[in-house]
Amino acid sequence: MPKSVDEFAQVLKLVMYNPPFIPRPMMRVLAQERIRNHALEERISRQIESDLMEKRITGLSVPTLIVWGARDQVLSVESAEILHKLMPHSRTITMPDTGHVPMMERPEQCAEDYLKFRAESL
Repeated sequence: MPKSVDEFAQVLKLVMYNPPFIPRPMMRVLAQERIRNHALEERISRQIESDLMEKRITGLSVPTLIVWGARDQVLSVESAEILHKLMPHSRTITMPDTGHVPMMERPEQCAEDYLKFRAESL
């Protein structure tokens, strides 16, 4: 949770395997909202960390697509398999050379995979 533009740039490097070049003025604009919401993001983070999601998703029968970046530095890629085992109607896709935010790093592939999953799940 960044408190400065430089910290925001470091977060991008952490969550993306291959972050795009973002000019400094644009980086400042992107960082400002994250910086303004720092307290809220900290509260959300604490809530997520204290929540035992496994209890709520075990046996979930809703078709679920789990998309994970193989180069995720925030959450271990092995977590995708754990989630898959807990949800009997899930499918897992691991994207190579992708970090924590596949929907930002590979939006076209994510959309294509999602549409294919939806078509197969209906």
